[in-house]
Amino acid sequence: MNKKRWSRLSIHLRMFVKLSIICLYLSVSYWIASHFSLLGMLFYPSLGSFTFLLMRRENFKKDLYKIMLGATVTSSIGSGLYFLYPSIFTFFFVALITLYIMQKFNWDAAPILAVALIPFFSHPESIWVLPFSVLCSLVGLHVPLWLIQKLENKKQSSLSNNQIHMADKMDIS
Repeated sequence: MNKKRWSRLSIHLRMFVKLSIICLYLSVSYWIASHFSLLGMLFYPSLGSFTFLLMRRENFKKDLYKIMLGATVTSSIGSGLYFLYPSIFTFFFVALITLYIMQKFNWDAAPILAVALIPFFSHPESIWVLPFSVLCSLVGLHVPLWLIQKLENKKQSSLSNNQIHMADKMDIS
């Protein structure tokens, strides 16, 4: 197998491993949410969006912390205002406030808006359930993303060590 072909196969294999880890996390979150009614808000469609968004970023840790803060704050605002007065006017106000906050703090993750609006569609039983669920699921998302980053760093350091070793062999000759 030539080097170029092997390299492409390696890239596809790494992507498959990365996607498998993420899908496993999403599946476990869904399973937990569907079997324990108290944790029903742990899984939500925006979690998949957060996953995809963060998986594609180089410095996911810095972005993850900003996104966790933004999602928790806006889901708290959405949940609080929903419990105060659930209506189309409140929905509009939550969307407006969330978009303003996203612009002000440069939070460029569309799922932040989505989690702010979840209470209007899911009708949670308690004001704190959604913000707590969002925070827990994003903290949980940190684990598979961290694992993926560690695997990629290990692979890259292994490749660079092999390249150094090969260069040393060439210098000796």
